[in-house]
Amino acid sequence: MDNRVLVLDAAQRSALSVVRSLGRAGLTVYTADAKQKALAGCSRYSKTYLKTPSPEDEPNAFLQWLEDLLAETPFSMVLPVTEVTSQLLLMNQERFPSGVFYIFFSWRLLFSISLREDIIRSSLRRT
Repeated sequence: MDNRVLVLDAAQRSALSVVRSLGRAGLTVYTADAKQKALAGCSRYSKTYLKTPSPEDEPNAFLQWLEDLLAETPFSMVLPVTEVTSQLLLMNQERFPSGVFYIFFSWRLLFSISLREDIIRSSLRRT
């Protein structure tokens, strides 16, 4: 089995933790983000850093980029780290090979959780 893993949202600190954990476990970790340089991309455990289109500003270009990448480079797992990429990938799962995303729930559940969180934050600001 291939041990290549792609960690998205490499500019996030949480992505750095993920990359370090996977690298220490002996997996080959690739990192990706829309920024020229990203924190997790600079980790010694990141074999390759890839620059992506912005999932926020160019979601269709991002999805096409990922689809093309997965067609040419097999990954055993793709790990989105932020809510933006998680939602985008969940809502477009049919475009990608089965089982490549390590996500446990549907995009509808993720969206409802996010919506509740926004409502709670909004009510806390009012008090």
